[in-house]
Amino acid sequence: MAGGAYDNASEVVRDALRELQRRKHDDQLTEIRSRIGAALDQIDRGEGRSGDPPGIVAGIFEEARGRHHGR
Repeated sequence: MAGGAYDNASEVVRDALRELQRRKHDDQLTEIRSRIGAALDQIDRGEGRSGDPPGIVAGIFEEARGRHHGR
């Protein structure tokens, strides 16, 4: 790899893994922002959930975990 950006193959692999991790993180942030936007739109339409805020948040996280594990 003379003259290249990497000195050896393991540097290439490490850099590729870091890039994959960064993209996954970016995708997750995009999904979170989208869901927050959708939730705010629902609230604006009067479709929000009522009740105990900590309980509501816990329920939302449980639903998200279920969707994540169901993939």
